[in-house]
Amino acid sequence: MAMSNIPANLGGQYIGNYTNMTHGKYSFLCVNIDHIGGSHHEAYATIFSGDRIYTTTFPFDWTNSSQGAFINVTQITEYIRQGNGTFNKSEGNVQQYKSADLHITWEKWLRLTWTTDNQESMQSEGLITAAAAPSELRSIIVNWQDFKKEVGDVGPLRRYIFRGQSLTNRLRTSYHRTNRSNIARYYKENVPELQHFMSSAHKDYLSLTELSDLISMLTLAQHHGYPTPILDWTKSPYIAAYFAFINVSCQTAGDCDDALDSFIRIYKIDLEEYQNDFPQFMDVNDMNLHVSFVITPPANNPRAIPQQSISCISTIDDIETYIAFYERNMHKKYLFAYDIPTSEANNALKDLELMGITHAALFPGLDGISRYLRWKHFENT
Repeated sequence: MAMSNIPANLGGQYIGNYTNMTHGKYSFLCVNIDHIGGSHHEAYATIFSGDRIYTTTFPFDWTNSSQGAFINVTQITEYIRQGNGTFNKSEGNVQQYKSADLHITWEKWLRLTWTTDNQESMQSEGLITAAAAPSELRSIIVNWQDFKKEVGDVGPLRRYIFRGQSLTNRLRTSYHRTNRSNIARYYKENVPELQHFMSSAHKDYLSLTELSDLISMLTLAQHHGYPTPILDWTKSPYIAAYFAFINVSCQTAGDCDDALDSFIRIYKIDLEEYQNDFPQFMDVNDMNLHVSFVITPPANNPRAIPQQSISCISTIDDIETYIAFYERNMHKKYLFAYDIPTSEANNALKDLELMGITHAALFPGLDGISRYLRWKHFENT
C-alpha cells in the first residue's frame, strides 16, 4: 500500500502495542527516534515481552520512499525480570532473540514489522507522537482570587504539588522540547561531557553512577539552561503561580513573548495517590518508562530549598497522555490544571510579593535581586 503524507523527519517518541503474530501474544514497545540530519535517523527501541525486556539501537535512512526503510538489527540486549522485580542482563549466547529483520513504514502513522532470527513475526499498531500537539487536558478557568480559594481547599498539606507555566502547552521536559527522544544517546554522549565541565566548576565530585548525584547534577544544569529529562515542580501553589506569571508581567503580552497565550497554566498533581499507585524511579534511561517524583537534592543548588523544589524525572515525552492512560485504567484522577488570564499578572505578582515570593527570594544572588528590582521598578504598573 502506498504511503501518504510521508514526513522527512520521523524524530519523536512512539509508544504503543505490538503483536507477536506467530504466537498471538500482545505487549507494548517504545521507540525513541532522533533525527540526525538529512535522511539520517537513530532509533532506540525498548520492547516488553512478559518477564523479558529487549533493547536495541539502530541507525536508518528515511528517504520518503513508499517502500519505507529496511534494517537488519544485529545488536539486541535481553533483560530478564528477577524475583525481586529487578531486571538482569542475559548472556548473549542464551538470550531468546539475537537479531531481527525490521521494516519501518508510514501511512498516517509509524508502523514497525519485524521477523526475529528464530522466525517469529511481530507487528506494531500504528504509532503516533502527539507531544507537540496542543494540550487536551480539561482545565479549570479561574481568576486569581478564585485560584487562591481553590488552593486553600486542596486538602491535606503536602498531598499535592504544583507546576506553573506561562503557556498552556502539554507537560514536556526541556530535553524532550529540543525534539530529541533517544535518552540512551543523551546519557552515553552528552551527560559525560556535561559532568566533565560541571566538575571543573564545583569542588564536589559529581558521579554518574550514583543516582542522587546524577539527579543533583542534571537539576543544577537545568537551572542554568541545560536541557534535561527533568521537570521542576514545587510544593507551593504560590511559587508555581509566580513562575507562571513572571514572564507575562509587562504591560502587554507582545512586550514579553510573542508566543504567549491568553492564559497561564498551573498544574496540580495528587502526589500522594500517584506515588502510592506507581513505582518511583531515579533512572534516566529508556528501559524504565516512567514519570517519577523525588525531592530535589539540594547539593550545589541554593535554589532548591527556597523554591520548595520537587523533581519530576521523565523518560516519557507526552506526560499528559501517559498519566491520562493510567487515570482511565485506575478510574482515578491524578492530574489537574488551572488556567488564569494573563491579564491577572500584575495583581498576582503584587500579592505574591506580599507573601515574600519574589525573584530575590527564590533565586539567591545578584541575578535574583536584579530580576526582582526590574519587575518592581519597571514592570509593576
